[in-house]
Amino acid sequence: MPAYLLTELIEPSRQVPVGEKFTLRMTVTCPPDRSFAMAIRSLQTSNQKRVGLDTSMIPRELILQPGEVCTLAVDVTFHDAGLQDTNLIEMQIDPVNGPDHLRKVLSLPSHQIRVVPSLTKVLDVSVARICQYGAAVKLEIAMKYYGEHELKDVEWTMGPENQVRSGVTRRRFPLMKQVARFCDEMVMLGSEIDINFAATCQGERIQIQRTLKIPEKAEIDQAIPEFRFLEPRNFTKDTITIKPEKEVLEVVSKGGIFPVFGGKSRYDVTILPTNSNATNVTLLPAAGRVEVSNVAKDGRASRFIITVLDNPTLRQTVRLDYTFMIDGQPSQGEIYLSIRPTNSKLWMVAFTAGVALTAKGLLGFGPALFRPETGDSGFFEHISDLFDKRWTDLVQMASIPFIRAGLWLTDVVMRQFDDV
Repeated sequence: MPAYLLTELIEPSRQVPVGEKFTLRMTVTCPPDRSFAMAIRSLQTSNQKRVGLDTSMIPRELILQPGEVCTLAVDVTFHDAGLQDTNLIEMQIDPVNGPDHLRKVLSLPSHQIRVVPSLTKVLDVSVARICQYGAAVKLEIAMKYYGEHELKDVEWTMGPENQVRSGVTRRRFPLMKQVARFCDEMVMLGSEIDINFAATCQGERIQIQRTLKIPEKAEIDQAIPEFRFLEPRNFTKDTITIKPEKEVLEVVSKGGIFPVFGGKSRYDVTILPTNSNATNVTLLPAAGRVEVSNVAKDGRASRFIITVLDNPTLRQTVRLDYTFMIDGQPSQGEIYLSIRPTNSKLWMVAFTAGVALTAKGLLGFGPALFRPETGDSGFFEHISDLFDKRWTDLVQMASIPFIRAGLWLTDVVMRQFDDV
């Protein structure tokens, strides 16, 4: 940079994640041989598509007299991976009572920074307290990766080592694909756990470090559970993932029950047994309600495609059993589904009920309401037989939204028992 102002970067980063802010610090000196002051008007970028700036830490009016030095800091975000340079950032300077030809826009000193893929938004790490052994605590550490790129040469270390009483302190994976999960248990002292995750992504070695606080109490409440009318359920400890076929977002379980829609909806089910020696995982269908087809395994996880045939008027809970072998011994688990009617099914029932309020409609209301397998295609066949073109029939049709609201209210009441 010319000697209008002398700028020097302070320990600039060599590597930063793409799309994440980092602070760039610098010292700016006004040469002592100047006969006038220099004002720093702003910091800006010559390419907003590649780099973003947050200059809120810089004073609005910054004037340096000859020989004075200031320290500046600006938050920088690079939007593209690869090599980037700090000379994309520019400083606008202005002489105070000096010659106008010194009014300049100067680039910061050149410094190359390697911008690598970010793991912050695609890697979830959580710590749950299980129980306590004297001064030590037994923990479950869970990791979930749902990025769009494969990770290679993955290393996951946990510490501090001098506080670990039992458990594996380093894990290694040659390859980690999308929507990967891993759980581990550890007994350790202290109130915090250090987790270091490193991997190679798109040819770049990336690493993040996190310090998580150990929960003061277990996730499972030891108090007396509330009384429930429904029978108790034995929730599986294996990792179960359910998502609609050809979609990314997963179905979130509520109380260990996965809400799904009927009417031949298809879902992708992944079962990852807690025991690493588990083999031959088999998911069994529910006769006449849920069909199951196998999919190629993804590492230790077993995948299945389920088709929910049932399309009830009111939600129903269905249990799917699965079996697997551990060291030659059979084991089993359970998956609970809350099958919910499709929106078109509910409107079909409401419309049919409205028509059924007429004298001739009563003959067709029963089959439409009490046959869960009735598809949407048969709805219009009922209408042609039920509808009598009279003004009284038109008045009765106004009850349809109220019937639809009644079905919704019934569903809300049932949800209190189904999703606790």
